[in-house]
Amino acid sequence: MMGFAVFYILLERRGILKNVLFVCTGNTCRSSIAEAIFKKLLKEAGKELEGIKVSSAGTAAIENHPATPQAVSIMREMGIDLASHKATQLTPEMIEEADVILTMTLDHKRRVLEMYPEAKDKVFLLKEFVADPDDNRNTQDQIEEISRKIDEKRRKYYETHRHEIDELMDKRDRLKKQLKEVENRLEELRLKMEDVTAEERQQLLKLESHLKDMEIKDPFGQPVDAYRKVAKELEESLKKFVRTLKGNLE
Repeated sequence: MMGFAVFYILLERRGILKNVLFVCTGNTCRSSIAEAIFKKLLKEAGKELEGIKVSSAGTAAIENHPATPQAVSIMREMGIDLASHKATQLTPEMIEEADVILTMTLDHKRRVLEMYPEAKDKVFLLKEFVADPDDNRNTQDQIEEISRKIDEKRRKYYETHRHEIDELMDKRDRLKKQLKEVENRLEELRLKMEDVTAEERQQLLKLESHLKDMEIKDPFGQPVDAYRKVAKELEESLKKFVRTLKGNLE
């Protein structure tokens, strides 16, 4: 319960939170577990934390996919039922509505910000959010300082190479336009070529359809009768092959 005590202090420091969103990849393991545990902890904390909405989502979730059996099992050991959980795909609307977004990895954090850049002041790694504020502040200060240096060096480099960069960008735009014109013309010619060969292609389809009837179908995953049928087809064809070989030797 000590971890939750730290969490509660941080919640107070950051103001009243009404909507907490946990994010991972598929929303079938980490973030779903975090959502379930946090709901349990809020309930145990008492009335002062009532009314906080808790949800979870995945950056690449399959909608309505259940939690993994392993997640369900370990939650059951903690007295939490996760069997009814259904995965949810993260949306910009969910990010906008959340007061704080807690991710499992830096990649999840980046994906949230790619989807909704305005969330930069409310998205954190879960462990980052509950860490000692002084440690976080020191890390954040370093990040901001290094980011400032990167921006400054980029600006100076661009100023030094502005003429060449601008010329190349203009050239790239012209080439893109030319390429589009070429692609359009090639598509016109391709369609005309299809028209010219339409009759022959129709004949070819009929012949290929005839050859399709000569295929020996894969029996994998089918009942044993399907394997018997394939064996019979193979036997008949191989008998013909042997007869041909014998005929050539006579």
